[in-house]
This record gives sequence, structure tokens and C-alpha cells, in this order.
Amino acid sequence: MNTHSPHTYLFNDLLHFEDHKFCPLSFSIDTYSEKCSFNCQYCYSSERHAILGKQITFDTLEETILKHLKKGSLPVLRIGTFFDPFSKESNSKKETLKLLTLLKKYQYPYVLFTKSPLIASTPYLEQLIDSKGNIQISLSCPDDLIRQKLEPNAPCVDSRLNAIKELIQFKVSTQVRINPLFPIYKDGTFSSNELPKSQELSIFNFDLLDQLHSLNVKHIILGFLHLTQKQMEEISTKISFDLSKLLTPDIRKKQQGFIYSEREILKYLQFIASYNQEIHFTFCHLGYERTDRAQNCSCFNDHGNIALHQQKTHWAQYLANYILKKAIK
Repeated sequence: MNTHSPHTYLFNDLLHFEDHKFCPLSFSIDTYSEKCSFNCQYCYSSERHAILGKQITFDTLEETILKHLKKGSLPVLRIGTFFDPFSKESNSKKETLKLLTLLKKYQYPYVLFTKSPLIASTPYLEQLIDSKGNIQISLSCPDDLIRQKLEPNAPCVDSRLNAIKELIQFKVSTQVRINPLFPIYKDGTFSSNELPKSQELSIFNFDLLDQLHSLNVKHIILGFLHLTQKQMEEISTKISFDLSKLLTPDIRKKQQGFIYSEREILKYLQFIASYNQEIHFTFCHLGYERTDRAQNCSCFNDHGNIALHQQKTHWAQYLANYILKKAIK
């Protein structure tokens, strides 16, 4: 007799975008609900414990998907909101495969966020091909020595790059998230148009964009670094660089933690987007105030498809909706 309780998923069905503080992809699921084993030092999931959602079984999830299919409304399911779906936790990989099999069966649209190259391995790849899934692999720097300090238990950079290459070769819809995007100069440097001869912080560099371009990546999502005061202090110690020195005196007086001015962020996005015209760049708002999250989320377009890189709107117009109004005064 089986006395084990069925595995449960962490589920969130908040579909009222205007009420959701963090992300319009609030129809979301995590395949387990323990602490993520990757231990990324900049992770903001701890800020969102108040909206972690509810525990549901696989059968309940399937019923929910069928309900949406019957209605004809298909909110995109976000997989990996709080925890990487390929964490080292024992049930994570098995339940992720089970979930992807279900979504392919019903041809249900989803976006999966991960740092793990396992997504490109055979059992998962079989469920991705000819599905309505979209894979977003996260990278922050090309240097694995720095990666070990920021993401001590996450897979190495080369393994993620190889996974991206594999997914693209098999024509799986694939994007890359440079999230967080670490600044390379002090706040105000780009917007003053006075660039130093060398980078002041060398976590992100443009070699990463060149590597991704060589893999035929067509869409990169940028998410600018934001940290709590505790995270900023801990990362500063790990990388032997005081991150607070990059902030403007005005911001340091107004608030704790690490956050850049919107004007400077816009300049970063403009500069990076002009670096390679063959890559479409969009911006994830998390950590930075915005009022029109649902309409302009970088993860899906107005039709609920994860194919924003095909959108014809010019990137500058796209950004203007939520940054330019406040950044340029």
C-alpha cells in the first residue's frame, strides 16, 4: 500500500496583471518548493515570499490547463518563477519532465526559465520539439571564475552556452536572459557621455554578446541589477569590489540597496542594442518601477505568444512606454 503523499507544485493563478507587483507572467508554477540549490547571490525570490502561491497536485494542474483550453484563453504558463526547475533537489528534474510532457500533450504555451544545460538533454529535448514551449537560459557573465562567486552551485558558463547551441540547432524557441545585467561604469557615466577608458566593474563584458551572436541567438532579454542592502554588501565582499561606490550620492541618501537611475539604465540599453543589430534586445522590468507590465513584458507579446523577437515595433519605442517618460525630462 502506497502511503506517500502525491508530489505538489507551487502554483500561482494571479491573472490580474495590474494587481501583480512583480511580473505579468503570474500564471506560474514551480516543480518544487524548497530553497533553490543554485544559491545565486543576487536572487530576488526572497522578496516575493508573500506571493509564493499555493500547493497543487499534478492532477489539479491538468484540470486547470483543460479549463483554460476549454475557455479558449491561454495565459502563458511561466515555469521556474521562484526556483530553477532543474535544481539539485531530488524530485525537481523528474517533475519538470512530467510537466513538459503534459504541456506538449495539450500544446499549451509556456516559458521555462533555467540556468541548467539539462534542458537540452535528450528526454527534455524530446518534449520541447514541436511543442509551444519557449526556453530562456540565464547568463550574467562569460567568466566562470566570477560565476562561481555569484552562482556557486549553478552550472558552468560553457555548459549553458552548449545548451543554447543545442536548443537552437533543434529549432526550439530559445532566448537568453542577461539577468542581472551588471553595470560596467558608475551610475551617470553613460548618460553624461563621458566614458572612461576602462571598465570600472568587469563582471559583464561584450564578449558575452559576441559569443551569443556566434550561436545564432536572436533575442536577448536584459534585466538590470538590483539588490537589497544585505545582498550588495555580501556580493561586494565576494568580488572584492564595493558596489555602493557605483551609485550616485543622491540614490545612496534616498534608499538602501543597489539600484540605478532610470536615465542611466536607458543609456545602457541603447548602447547594448546598438552593439549588434542582428540581435533583438528587450528589457525585464523586475526591480524597477513600471506601470504597463502586461502590455510590454519582454517575455510575450499581445497575442500570448513567446515570440517577441518577431515583433515589428522598434526597440526604442518599445522601451519608451515604461522608461523614457520618466528618464528624459
